[in-house]
Amino acid sequence: ATDMNLVVPLVDEKNVKLSIPSVFVDRAVSDGQKAIDAPSKGFGFVEFTHHAHALAALRQLNNNPVYSAEYAAGGNKAAEMQKRGKKVKKMKNDGKEGAEFLGEDGKVYLPRLIVEFAVENKVKARQQAEKVAQKEANKIKQKIEKREKGVKEKNKTQKGRGALQREKKRARKEEEANKVKNETS
Repeated sequence: ATDMNLVVPLVDEKNVKLSIPSVFVDRAVSDGQKAIDAPSKGFGFVEFTHHAHALAALRQLNNNPVYSAEYAAGGNKAAEMQKRGKKVKKMKNDGKEGAEFLGEDGKVYLPRLIVEFAVENKVKARQQAEKVAQKEANKIKQKIEKREKGVKEKNKTQKGRGALQREKKRARKEEEANKVKNETS
């Protein structure tokens, strides 16, 4: 007998939102520019409902040159340069345009799509949020304790290091004097 909770459903291409509820691409938005028109910063976030789907996407996309031309930042430009010629000796505009895709040997290299887990699942995300909240609570608690301790210490007269050393020295001399008195008596 198999447990239905352990079976991961296939991704339905018509209802992709059931398996991938949110996708966010970070964009370099400047003043007066729509977010959709802004160029990508080269990274984004995807949320999956099942860990198995996220793992499959990671294995399929990570460092795969098939997807690099279409999805990696600058991939289209590098693919066009690669189609024009295997080796590019001299570029227009003093070598500035597309220079980031040229290797030392003059070959055009496609940027690779790199995929990794940010947080594996909601349970771990919740645990991380709880840890952060606990740290904040501890900081506040320590500040309160420090203030209370400071108030208590202010009520006591604090002695400097030298005063404490002199007090110890006096106590030692008195103790020695008492020993001498007890021996003579």
